[in-house]
Amino acid sequence: MLGSLLTLAYAVVDAETGQPFAKPYVVLPLRGLRFGFLGVTRQPRFLDQRPDLQAQLRGLRVDNPFEAIEKHLPAAKTACDVLVLLSYMMHEDNLEVARRFPGITLILEGGNAPMKG
Repeated sequence: MLGSLLTLAYAVVDAETGQPFAKPYVVLPLRGLRFGFLGVTRQPRFLDQRPDLQAQLRGLRVDNPFEAIEKHLPAAKTACDVLVLLSYMMHEDNLEVARRFPGITLILEGGNAPMKG
């Protein structure tokens, strides 16, 4: 159904213009419901020590993810029935998102969560 790669990013913007690097969210219909998928990330940790990441992010800026969610969430909420946040942030950040933004139905966390046990 998804057929092509989607790039979603709430907080990643062009460093000069502040314009979004990618769509902040996408809405997909499924069985009579409109599912909204929102992508969010944080500034990579230790970016100043990672020339490889600096090169990948050249020309881009990662804004505060909480401010980005606050900015884009109202439009996403009106466009869909179910909101799914695709998050590349620390677990503690995702708990804060859940607390501050109860309109998000589900948070899928990946990438930065430490492995346990």
